[in-house]
Amino acid sequence: MLRVAAVGLLGCAAGATLATNHPRYAAALLVVPALGVALTVRVELVFLGWLLAAPVFQGAASGNHFGHLWFKYLFLAPPLLMLLRMALGSARVRRLWVVDLLPVLYFGYILASARLFPSPLASTAHTTPTAIYIHVGVGVIAYYVAAFATTSERFPERLAAVLLWGGCIVAVLAVVDGLTGTNIWNHAVIGGDNVRRAVSTFSSPEEVGAYLGAGVAFALAALLWKGPASLRLPALALLGAAIPALYFTYTRGPALAIAGVGVLMALIARRTRWPSLLVFATVGIVLFASWGHISSTTVYKNRLGNAGTVEPRVALSDVALHLFRQRPIFGYGYATFDQAKLSVPVPPGDTGTVSTLTSHDTYLTILAESGVVGLALLVVPWIAIAFRALAAGRRGLVEPWIVAGCLGAAAAFAIGAGTYDARFFPLITSIPWIALGLARKLIATVGPDAQPRRGPRPAAR
Repeated sequence: MLRVAAVGLLGCAAGATLATNHPRYAAALLVVPALGVALTVRVELVFLGWLLAAPVFQGAASGNHFGHLWFKYLFLAPPLLMLLRMALGSARVRRLWVVDLLPVLYFGYILASARLFPSPLASTAHTTPTAIYIHVGVGVIAYYVAAFATTSERFPERLAAVLLWGGCIVAVLAVVDGLTGTNIWNHAVIGGDNVRRAVSTFSSPEEVGAYLGAGVAFALAALLWKGPASLRLPALALLGAAIPALYFTYTRGPALAIAGVGVLMALIARRTRWPSLLVFATVGIVLFASWGHISSTTVYKNRLGNAGTVEPRVALSDVALHLFRQRPIFGYGYATFDQAKLSVPVPPGDTGTVSTLTSHDTYLTILAESGVVGLALLVVPWIAIAFRALAAGRRGLVEPWIVAGCLGAAAAFAIGAGTYDARFFPLITSIPWIALGLARKLIATVGPDAQPRRGPRPAAR
């Protein structure tokens, strides 16, 4: 309590200092007590606190706002402190798997590609050690913390609660952004279709959609598979707020990913299968009956029904595949896509879309930059853990709502990331690592002769 009170008092002092436009002094006031808290409280609480604060400051990453200082402190120090605490004994490793080594190998591979074998085509802003640590290393550390840190029995429930309440905050601020055109980091995102898109506390609508996707997956899991009672209120609140929030972002890929994952989860859950089919049929009939009105709206014409936004994506995909075929094993090097694509002959009739637009497919871009080796190091752990968690869930060896939430959150990200470039969104790329790290923690306690659960059982430490 004394530590919390100290941070609270210094937080007030920091706020007063911010009012005088001296954010560095304000940050200095918080550094010492924050370090004290991070080094003395349980790693679990530090991790959950970081995960709750991260979406609020993610939108300050561009450096165009004083909040960029807070973003740097939040994404630089806490992950390293958690890793240090684990190295000093706050970790519990059970049955280490080969795939557990792949995340750190992926980080090392990217670091070596950018620093030991630099390419003249690489972006200097994204290949500094700090940038690589933030964009790649933070997600990898998050995986090891979620999978191996010593945690309490309620860690899965608390992690889900953080994502749900954090999602509520992001969704409400997205609605405010959509209605008023105001957000805390002063981002004004207007697409090529001249439609202003809400970004809430982030810097792009894709990030909002991806973050809400993780929360919605855990919300549906908690409701469909009878998760802890404490999660029902935030789950219902998030589901109610996420729909208008996604509408104001006008982002199709993450929204379709959330819808697809949600429909699949509802159909898999036995207790809601037939009611879900009835609801889907009703929604389909309503959409069919009102399609004439929907298709005549400005939003549909400028955004959802604008086929012109598809053609540049196809062209960029062709460019990425062309680059991959030239260097399929190791690729052109980390953060080289924006320059390497300029060497590809443009298709006839191209009016500069390839040269002016960035990637719209995370996986194809990784293939072009890091080759088969880089993509395999990234996705093989996800696939392996997902299959093991699914098998454990089907056998009834772990709580089904946790498995459904983890796999749903990872799937929502994986599907959506095929429609935008997630490489430089550190919090968003951490989501699948965190979700699958939690699944890894749970299934590690299941032995080959384990019997199905017959009653409430605490989650693994």
